[in-house]
Amino acid sequence: MMKEVYIKLVDGTEKTLMADLEITNDAVKIITADGSGATIYKKFISDLRVTTRYDDPIPRCGDILPSHITPWDAPAPRYKEE
Repeated sequence: MMKEVYIKLVDGTEKTLMADLEITNDAVKIITADGSGATIYKKFISDLRVTTRYDDPIPRCGDILPSHITPWDAPAPRYKEE
């Protein structure tokens, strides 16, 4: 699934694109829709943000989309005290 990727390099270059990512220990491989791409070593990346775009309806959990639940918004498990 293609993701919206924002990347900022240490030299100040910024770019936002739709791509798939392959992340290894020392590099990030960016693959665009047409199959082209690039490998960027992590030491040259100062900021990397990934947002998944959903085109299909997602099953809902109450009124909150499961993909957008932050740890502090998720309900805690409730146990019956005896």
